[in-house]
Amino acid sequence: MRKQVTMYRGSGIAGPENLQGFTVGKRHILLVFIGDYSNQYDWKRAERIAVDQGWQTVEFDKAGRITSEQIAQQDQTLRQCYADASQQGESMVAFAASE
Repeated sequence: MRKQVTMYRGSGIAGPENLQGFTVGKRHILLVFIGDYSNQYDWKRAERIAVDQGWQTVEFDKAGRITSEQIAQQDQTLRQCYADASQQGESMVAFAASE
């Protein structure tokens, strides 16, 4: 079986220890990437990844498998997240624009 990458879209409130350095208390869009061999979505793991990076009140509303062909047309940040998830099992990006 080949490793698949799933992208989870959601939002979270920046906590005091958020690794991205955002202003505490502001809600931001989060994308979590998980690379694994499972055919099921792992919503709890996605939430743990965000919480471990300093995000609070994390909520995800969408998830889907993405392919290398799909990500090739995206910006460098998303391509790097995909690569990190493929190789290391997980990655995350938070966007500066608040919801």
